[in-house]
Amino acid sequence: MGITGFIPPLGETMATDLSTKNPDARLSYYEKCTLVLHLAGIVVTVIGLIAIYATLSVSNKQMEQSIKQTKLTLHDKTLGYALELDRIFIENPDLRPYFYENRDITEKDPKFRRVLSIAEMHLDTFTFALKARSDYPIDHPFPAETEAWIHDVVKSSPIMQRYLQERKDWYSNLYKFIYP
Repeated sequence: MGITGFIPPLGETMATDLSTKNPDARLSYYEKCTLVLHLAGIVVTVIGLIAIYATLSVSNKQMEQSIKQTKLTLHDKTLGYALELDRIFIENPDLRPYFYENRDITEKDPKFRRVLSIAEMHLDTFTFALKARSDYPIDHPFPAETEAWIHDVVKSSPIMQRYLQERKDWYSNLYKFIYP
């Protein structure tokens, strides 16, 4: 044996009796070290695979949460725009008939600019809702009520119909949705 009593000199085996029934006794010290290193490599690989799986699981959960957050943000923004339009009609009930009762307005009317601005807000809101639907068709289904709302408002508002016709290049997807 070597100096420490544990490490044999180079080329010397730990078991000198080859007739022993223990097959490990036939391996040299360096072969045993190689075997231990291979086993350690396998253990490290398994641990690494477990770590990769755990990382991918966490990433998947984060991605799912991100998708949920995106859906909520889209819903919140669409609802926020619709509520803003409601607020305008609450504060200006005299403007509501231009959007829900087929009342027309001329450019000479002093309310024309406000009505036109609200028409543009409606069209922008509808366009945003349609964009969310096209960007996330499965994640952001378009309720039938929303479709009905868009069609009804445009159908009931001569100013919106004219503005949409005049600006169909701005609102091309909405135009195709309203006039397929």
